[in-house]
Amino acid sequence: MANKGATILTFCIMAAAVAVLIATRQWPRDAAQFPTGIALFVCGMAVINFLTSWPGNNKEHAGKTMDLQLAAEADPARADRNTITIFLWILGFLLCIFLCGFPLASLLFIFLYLRLEGREGWRVCVGMTATAGLFLYLLYMLALKTSFRSGWLLEWLRNYLAASN
Repeated sequence: MANKGATILTFCIMAAAVAVLIATRQWPRDAAQFPTGIALFVCGMAVINFLTSWPGNNKEHAGKTMDLQLAAEADPARADRNTITIFLWILGFLLCIFLCGFPLASLLFIFLYLRLEGREGWRVCVGMTATAGLFLYLLYMLALKTSFRSGWLLEWLRNYLAASN
């Protein structure tokens, strides 16, 4: 085991995924679907990583580990600006989820990110958003039969319109 720290981390991630699998056994099926699926994937990837880092499995890669240097020659001011930008996009997405609900927030985020940050054309933005919307609908609504909350803004609007009628 060339890197004991990475192996220990992999083992801890695997143990956490197994703990989630054990904890979700008592949950109702619908509530346990998502954490169980993620835990199975994470546990599987951790097992593969753990087994490939076992002594003797990576003799051809011994001594060839590569240090990760994140943009050592990049401008620090630009790196800071990019970090702040992506942080604000993520924060805006989370706020949009609370205000509009997950399905609408996902579509708004994809469209706005492609249009404003990616500077893509209208056809690409609408096409990618429609494709993602269809995928989300087929996966969450039809296949998993998941119902999402509307979001604060949409619930307020629904209550306002119901009260005015």
